[in-house]
Amino acid sequence: MSIPRQPAQLEAWERWEQPAFAVLPYVMLVIVASMTVVVKWGESTGDLLIDLGLAAAAGLWMLWGFTLHPAWRHRPRRMAVFFIGQSISKAVAKRVGTNA
Repeated sequence: MSIPRQPAQLEAWERWEQPAFAVLPYVMLVIVASMTVVVKWGESTGDLLIDLGLAAAAGLWMLWGFTLHPAWRHRPRRMAVFFIGQSISKAVAKRVGTNA
């Protein structure tokens, strides 16, 4: 059994929901990139630069395909290309990470 929320509480949440969900992927990407720097600091500079380059590419892909073009969210083919691109970047990052 749930307690019904007051309309004011729902409105306050709805004001914060969309901006929070828009920023969350970038915050998570920065956290993971920062953890990568901490873990790989002092090791091969090339590996670290490759990882940070892949993180930057993923961030730019999200920025271009989702954040800067909100109308594309309602176009299934564009979003399919976006998600396929994200999946490919994750697969490449995983592959590069296991070869290091």
